[in-house]
Amino acid sequence: MTNDLHRAKRNLSFGLASGAPTGIDRPRSGLKSALRCAAPLQLLLLLTVACQSTPDQQDRSVGTVRIVILAGQSNMGGSGKVAELLPELAAPLEAVPMWNTKEEAWEPVRGGMLAEKKGFGPELAFAHAVAEAGQDVRIVKFSKGGTGLVHDWNPDREDSLYHQLIAHCERAAAAVDPARIEWAGLLWMQGEQDSKDSGDDSAALAYADNLRGLIERVRDALDTPDLPVVIGRLHDQLGMTKPHVGLDFGQFEKVRAAQVEVAESDPRIEWVDTDGFPLKDDQIHFNTEGCLKLGRAFAEAWLGLTTRG
Repeated sequence: MTNDLHRAKRNLSFGLASGAPTGIDRPRSGLKSALRCAAPLQLLLLLTVACQSTPDQQDRSVGTVRIVILAGQSNMGGSGKVAELLPELAAPLEAVPMWNTKEEAWEPVRGGMLAEKKGFGPELAFAHAVAEAGQDVRIVKFSKGGTGLVHDWNPDREDSLYHQLIAHCERAAAAVDPARIEWAGLLWMQGEQDSKDSGDDSAALAYADNLRGLIERVRDALDTPDLPVVIGRLHDQLGMTKPHVGLDFGQFEKVRAAQVEVAESDPRIEWVDTDGFPLKDDQIHFNTEGCLKLGRAFAEAWLGLTTRG
């Protein structure tokens, strides 16, 4: 399994269409296991033919079905533009099925499947990276922009996004065979909403406890007490250079610290450093390159958690 991680880190590269930004360094990571990224973003990502099987073919198999959950707010939803990708990366990836929460069906992961404005988030780069590493997984992704932990994701609220997430997971599992499911991870990209400064820092101060509580409830609901979790730490330039957008993320340093605190308190949780990942002009959302870097960072962290001996 360790060789899989090394092979993925050695071979992984991504492609942007002509005219898209290039020359990107690989992402830094906040892994306790000291994983680091070293190679530049290049022309395209090559996948092994052995990984190419359709969702229907996988449904007919008798083995374990491993599912990774991606959740959070708008930066998990994603602002990446499919038009800026080379065809090799923009095409549906048959090796990694993703649950289409709109159609309630397993489909090959692709850009524009769930993100707003037909874009993509970290799921594309994550899917390509884990497939290249020889990992057979599926993805359930559920996110909503402008949402926080205090109210929107609060498990104690019957109509919260937490309950919607679990419902999506249950329906996705039922479409295969619940008895064959292994919940293999949770990737979490959220915190901007809890960072807003409206003269009240209570959401930021409660972030660590609220995130721990959410993770515990997800693990309980999925009956997976050791579920691996990867947290994307908020960008260090969040909203910094565009004050005219009318949003003040004055509490974001407290939330960033809380995210690291949560990760360092549990050996089954890691955090990834998003500082330096390219943002859109709004200085809030990752652009196409940023989404790719985020997905790759999530993949390396998740592989580190799940393949370490």
